[in-house]
Amino acid sequence: MNTEIVKILTLQIAAIISPVIFSIALIILSQKKNASKNAFYFMIGSVLVAIIVILLGLIIGKRIGPPNIHQEFGKIIDVLLIIIFIFLGLKTLFGKANTKNNISNLESLDSRKFLKIGFMINLVNLNSIVALFAASKEIPLSSLNIPTAILLAIFGILCFSVPVSVPLIIYLIFPTKAQTILTPINTFFTKYGKYIVGVVFMLFALYFFKEFLK
Repeated sequence: MNTEIVKILTLQIAAIISPVIFSIALIILSQKKNASKNAFYFMIGSVLVAIIVILLGLIIGKRIGPPNIHQEFGKIIDVLLIIIFIFLGLKTLFGKANTKNNISNLESLDSRKFLKIGFMINLVNLNSIVALFAASKEIPLSSLNIPTAILLAIFGILCFSVPVSVPLIIYLIFPTKAQTILTPINTFFTKYGKYIVGVVFMLFALYFFKEFLK
């Protein structure tokens, strides 16, 4: 497989790991009223954030230009990504986990308000946003054709929304067994997710530092 595609896919897949968003999705799906509808609107909010991040990444990547026409600007972006990846990696590994979602009175909310909730919560989901932005930035810098670039952008949206879309799909297919299936997954990512994300981010920092030295 093309090494450029592998690099982009790796960054996009890293955006999937978001224990907090996954936990909130499970809380929404545990509602007795309009659970799937509320989760759907929450997912739309997530998708909107993904689209904004991807567009921003594509614009920045286009500004740098293939093959790195504006090298100084590209170097600045790489340095910022290195710093952010190191910061988020260390913060994820050694920071105190936030186990409180601060969401209450969900039952009384109109379903459409979950779109806003999904948008606002995903907007501060920095780990996934940074990974998706870094992946999107690489698309215009690669030698990929337009159809492949479009497919990668769409895949990025899908990856970013996985913490909500997958629980929703499982809930729709297995409504009575969804919590039984999803709770162990949530437990695993709540316990070990930060180590996976932290190590991956430190590896990304190392990769971009290597690219910076070229």
